[in-house]
Amino acid sequence: MEAHKLQPRGEQRVHISQLPMTWRNWYKHLNWWGIILTIVVPLYGCLQAFSTPLQKETAIWSVLYYFCTGFGITAGYHRLWAHASYGAFLPLKVFLALSIAHWLGEQPFDDRRSSRDHLITALLALGEGYHNFHHSFPSDYRNAEKWWQYDPTKWIIWVWGQLGLAYDLKTFAASEILKCRLQQRQKLLDHEKLQLDWGIPIESLPVIQWRDYIYQTEVSKRPLIVISGIVHDVSRFMDTHPGGRIMIQSGIGKDATSMFKGGVYMHSKSAHNQLAKMRVAVIYGGGEVADYQRQEE
Repeated sequence: MEAHKLQPRGEQRVHISQLPMTWRNWYKHLNWWGIILTIVVPLYGCLQAFSTPLQKETAIWSVLYYFCTGFGITAGYHRLWAHASYGAFLPLKVFLALSIAHWLGEQPFDDRRSSRDHLITALLALGEGYHNFHHSFPSDYRNAEKWWQYDPTKWIIWVWGQLGLAYDLKTFAASEILKCRLQQRQKLLDHEKLQLDWGIPIESLPVIQWRDYIYQTEVSKRPLIVISGIVHDVSRFMDTHPGGRIMIQSGIGKDATSMFKGGVYMHSKSAHNQLAKMRVAVIYGGGEVADYQRQEE
């Protein structure tokens, strides 16, 4: 052999998987047996179905074969061996000898991963469609929390447990599942809340004395009202106030906390939210009463 073709002693050959894919070697990166078994054979069967009459026995067998092979993947390879969510004795192990679940559906437990929950995926994959639950609680033998959610793999594992073929069926505590659900829900609510205008944060407002507030209303004639120690500029709201202009004018230059919070009318959450967008300052000490107390001291 030529010298350049001889492989140096002790040097290991590089596997194709360790080399980058190029136009020259792309076909070497493919698992051709896998392609034939997962694509070519099913495609050939679909084409033959158009020319071959369906027999009742064949239809029954196809359904049974679908569930048997499917359980081998979902209950065997996935939940038994990959996640050890339950134990199985030898006869069951011999029998057991994804994916749209990552883009179709919702993420009720954790959105840091791509896994999602959806009934359509569950119907197609023997219950594997509740994938967000599964990735959040991987050692739980169930793929769906509720017993009525479509997950035949969960049901069959439970039956195996009742028959003594499977054991140690692991589940997460309902309280822990609820925690994750509430945390994810709160995360979505917080994100949605950030998209709305809630007014200037109180900690970012300037702090003024009560006398400065009085000066602004009496000398500068600004339509300011204090409620709960916060100064609000109501100039753009006076003409649209449901109680009329006179009602809102009666609170200018005063501490209108009791008036706003039930003394005259118990305002709604919507009113509180609108008021928050009118914040302009914070009264030092909290309000008129606190200012008078400091003066007495």
